[in-house]
Amino acid sequence: MVKFSIIVWISVVAFLNNGNVKPVESEDSNAKADEKYENVLQELKAIKREVENYRKTSTRLLQENKIMKNELDKLHVNDQIQAKMIANKRLKRSKRDESTCAFGQNQSPVAFTAYLDHHKTNLGVDQAIVYNKVLLNKGAAYNVYNGMFTAPKSGIYIFSWSSAARQTGAIFDIWINLVVNASTQTTAVAESRLRGHDHQGSSTVIIHVNKGDVVWTKRLSSGGAEIHSEPERRVSSFTGALLFAED
Repeated sequence: MVKFSIIVWISVVAFLNNGNVKPVESEDSNAKADEKYENVLQELKAIKREVENYRKTSTRLLQENKIMKNELDKLHVNDQIQAKMIANKRLKRSKRDESTCAFGQNQSPVAFTAYLDHHKTNLGVDQAIVYNKVLLNKGAAYNVYNGMFTAPKSGIYIFSWSSAARQTGAIFDIWINLVVNASTQTTAVAESRLRGHDHQGSSTVIIHVNKGDVVWTKRLSSGGAEIHSEPERRVSSFTGALLFAED
């Protein structure tokens, strides 16, 4: 009986060994599997946390990017508004300048230059000097036949004139006044002290002139009665221009 029991135990052990069934080792394997499962679970949890952090970071970056884009859009809009304001100011300034300046694109310029091309003698007292050659007459306000400029509009004008004296005998001088209507403004004088010598005097004024006023030059009562000039040596001349027109 004992012998039979021993044989049965040996057979069972052999059977278990051949079938790889080891009860004790099976518990160890389960423990190791549970440990591996727990490790994998922890790693998955860590990956999940990283993914969640990445998602939060991505969401925050998207929000910051959106805020930045909105700020840039505001800056762009502000720049456009500022550029339009500057452009409008420049346009208004340009229109204002054009409305007041005689040389604006929308204004007809008023300017002239005329000269005397010969030696003039026997000038009477207060006689107008007729500059008979015209270099420029924008606005056609200068009259080449009587030497007078009639202002086509009110405003600030500049006038300049020169006269030359040449001694032919005694000491000789010539005094020329600028006149608006009948009112003398300023005077230019030229005096020649040596025979054959030419001397030139000139003057320039900036004055207000009303529309219809007549501006001209005349010989002053004192001094000589001759004014010198030549076709190529145009030493006696008269110039005027409208600087700023009034509305």
